[in-house]
Amino acid sequence: MHLVLTLAGGLGSVLLGSCFVLGLLRHVDHWSRRRFIQLQVLALPLLSLLVLGMGIRHLFQPGCFLDSLGWHYSLDIFLVLLMSSTLFGAILLGFARHLLMVIVMRNQRAIVDLELEAQVKRLASPLHLSRFRVRLVPLSRPLALLYGIRKPTILLSTWMLQHLDYEEVEAVLTHELMHLSRGDYVMNWVAMMLRDAFFYLPTSRQAYGQLLHEKEVACDDLVVHITRRPLVLASALTKVWLHLTEHSQMPMAQMLLRKDEHIADRVERLLSMARPARTDVPNSPLSRKRYPFISILLIVVVIAMIANTALAVVLMTC
Repeated sequence: MHLVLTLAGGLGSVLLGSCFVLGLLRHVDHWSRRRFIQLQVLALPLLSLLVLGMGIRHLFQPGCFLDSLGWHYSLDIFLVLLMSSTLFGAILLGFARHLLMVIVMRNQRAIVDLELEAQVKRLASPLHLSRFRVRLVPLSRPLALLYGIRKPTILLSTWMLQHLDYEEVEAVLTHELMHLSRGDYVMNWVAMMLRDAFFYLPTSRQAYGQLLHEKEVACDDLVVHITRRPLVLASALTKVWLHLTEHSQMPMAQMLLRKDEHIADRVERLLSMARPARTDVPNSPLSRKRYPFISILLIVVVIAMIANTALAVVLMTC
């Protein structure tokens, strides 16, 4: 029973602290800071594994095993098995998703396009990006994605070259290079496993949803900063969106945009950028004040969780 109480207390403190932090995020405009805080919210429940580890150790102690006739012992066993299976299931599902993505993308017939590769390398040179591959696939639908951990690969469909002009293609490629420079694929992969491992926490789902949407908006801002042409990216997004509204999407692909994304908001932001010379949305005085406060709050939540774990150790050794 000690395990149930301490775990409930720990997850409760994480849930309340994460809800408060996510509520304050509206005052933080810097994309990098927002992503860091969202990843912290997703990672906070990992501290509950300390309680889980102590619970496993306690349940299989000889003294506890001999007193296993009570219903509370069965409840503790059920809780340990449930959380352990959820954690390992999320890890296995994450690796399965990545493996399936690699298999599906490798089965796509690629076309060697030296001109496209030279264009991408030219765009990547100022960003100091060199360890990646470029593949052109013959598809009659829009596709622009970045995948891979050890060997990041940019995939671009022939539809993009046929329906977008040179500047629009350049904006799309720059957008994918921004994902590469930010490490979005790896971050999203890890964040998805954390979300699945703690799917029962609404804050995990909320933080992951924000992270997934805002990485596109952040890359839009970075593209505008580099190209100084927000209308070009807005035009490319609009052309892809118009095609997607009339045709079915390609499954298993992280496309330039999806039907469930707020494409109208992204295009409106791009059209309203009178001063694109910025890498992030500028910080207001309020955001500068709130960011240290949010960081301190997260530290307090971590300390509370560690204290709760220490209490669990004391109770389980009694």
